[in-house]
Amino acid sequence: AYYSGKHAQISLTYTSHVCVTPSNILALLKQPKFYVAMAIATPCGIMGGGLKCVIKNYYDVDKDPLQGLINTNEVYNTLSFLVVFLAAFRLGAAYNKFWRGADLVYSIIGDFFDAAADLISYNR
Repeated sequence: AYYSGKHAQISLTYTSHVCVTPSNILALLKQPKFYVAMAIATPCGIMGGGLKCVIKNYYDVDKDPLQGLINTNEVYNTLSFLVVFLAAFRLGAAYNKFWRGADLVYSIIGDFFDAAADLISYNR
């Protein structure tokens, strides 16, 4: 891992496989984003595990107060539509960013080619 300076980004080095090595774990622990993600994920995991424990041990299926509340699939269909719409929008934005980046890379390569051609032509 490469680390330089107080707030520099750390890049994890991987071989052709993604493997867990002590150096990669230490580099991961040095990233401030890791702590933000852990601060968000830990309470969610604890609440999810607690809810699962409560449902498993104390929830009676026969006395379900929500049974019969939603008799149609409208809520599921609406939520599915929103998720698919947002995913398609995000994928479309990512696709456009990728091709914009590819166009810029080819433009840079073309500019370097033009600069090299100008240098060669002016040296003759």
